[in-house]
Amino acid sequence: LKERQLLGKFVSTTFATGGMINTRQTSAQEIQGVVLFSDIRSFTTISESHPPEEIAAMLNNHLRNMVEIIHQHSGQVEQFIGDAVVAFFPEIGNNSCQRAIFAAVAMMQRHQEIQQERQVARQVTYGIGIGVDYGPVMAGILASGSRSEFSVIGTTRTNAEKCEAASKHGRFTKIIVTRQFAMEIVDWQNIFEEHEKEYFELRQLDLPI
Repeated sequence: LKERQLLGKFVSTTFATGGMINTRQTSAQEIQGVVLFSDIRSFTTISESHPPEEIAAMLNNHLRNMVEIIHQHSGQVEQFIGDAVVAFFPEIGNNSCQRAIFAAVAMMQRHQEIQQERQVARQVTYGIGIGVDYGPVMAGILASGSRSEFSVIGTTRTNAEKCEAASKHGRFTKIIVTRQFAMEIVDWQNIFEEHEKEYFELRQLDLPI
């Protein structure tokens, strides 16, 4: 719990310090950027069949690594939903789509390294999926009584979640993006493979860009 609280301190620092969003007001503001949604596969099943201490250590290690990578690519974690991570890459100067795809690749590469380490240690292994979309989001504080939470909502976030769900049937990297996002990447036709209608999967983790 202490580790989760520490992780939570890093949520939405772009908006708190970057001057893009006034976090003292509750009215939502529309901004442009990328939403990245990542989730652990079959987490409920895994958690039901292993000791709580083991699952907590696994989850904290996973989240710590994913958060670090997201921050390294100028993204911010907006929310933890159980084992899921919702991140946002605002359109600030440089290309948010390129930053987000490099972050997704680094997350998947680090995930694979963690699984190798866990396998050697004879610990339970797990899979993840990543979904990404680019577009406008409504960003602001959701408040109810004494509780408030900063959040990004809208079609872009919904599409990122749908992409992540579609990654369960991915054939290559398990990183699924929308057409809108893919077209923002240089030479995207050679980098992505059509997954299903309007969704594309990153072909390989070794990006030629």
